[in-house]
Amino acid sequence: MSKKTIIQLCFGLKLSYEESVLLLSSAEFAFSNNSVFDLVIIYFLKNRNYDIFAANAELYDRNEKLLF
Repeated sequence: MSKKTIIQLCFGLKLSYEESVLLLSSAEFAFSNNSVFDLVIIYFLKNRNYDIFAANAELYDRNEKLLF
């Protein structure tokens, strides 16, 4: 399972940021403060905004890979 797949699960399950960190760590992944992709995802999770289309729009605007 990839990090991207786990992040998709976090959005689908509407996990909090803390729950998302736990799920990622259980699969031996972590968020990075040096990654624009991760910072966008962290922002959405911390604000409990699970709109995948809005997240993808932000990622697209920053020339990052999309969630879907």
